[in-house]
Amino acid sequence: MLISKQQLAFNVCGYDDTRKAIQSICFDEIGAISTDGKRILIVPYPVDAKQDLFETEEAKADAKFKLAPGQKILVHEEQAKQIAAAFFKGDGANPEVRFAAMEQKETGEKLISMVNPEQKIRKEFLLDESFDGGFPEYKHVLPKSETTLAVRISINLLLDLLSKMKKAQGDNTSEFVEFKFHGAMGVFELILGENENTIRAYMSPCLKEKD
Repeated sequence: MLISKQQLAFNVCGYDDTRKAIQSICFDEIGAISTDGKRILIVPYPVDAKQDLFETEEAKADAKFKLAPGQKILVHEEQAKQIAAAFFKGDGANPEVRFAAMEQKETGEKLISMVNPEQKIRKEFLLDESFDGGFPEYKHVLPKSETTLAVRISINLLLDLLSKMKKAQGDNTSEFVEFKFHGAMGVFELILGENENTIRAYMSPCLKEKD
């Protein structure tokens, strides 16, 4: 199956020595899942790969393969970083490769491979499965009820605003920011700190373009 650099390079894996399972990225039928026990990040599989990336019909078939419900492949976060650095780097003449293939050999060993037909190079990275696995069952904590409030926010403006609020607090930095929503289309508040050290900001939501 196809995987992307984003799935390997970006995660919220935890580093608790007593919970080895959250130090890995779990590839399942949904995508690449990572968690630190408080946050869950789901990065989907790539869908826009060109067929000419793969030289043979067998390679094309392997690229289309998807994990069945319940199937999992775990990649330790440290190894994921190494693979992302080894496979997905390019220079000015050779654009960055965006996709690789994850496969399982008949022996049961799992590997990630990348083929560059132009350079006639094939790289393989055998996955280390010696670490303590047992990725947590995350689906039971995902929302199952209907959405009660949906607010569309510019991610760049929000990140910039949060960064400036944190800097504006100086040495009196608070660990939490509070969001207060006043309806789906109303201006919402961001509150950082308490009492005389409170920093407040206001931001308007974005209108969603009609289809």
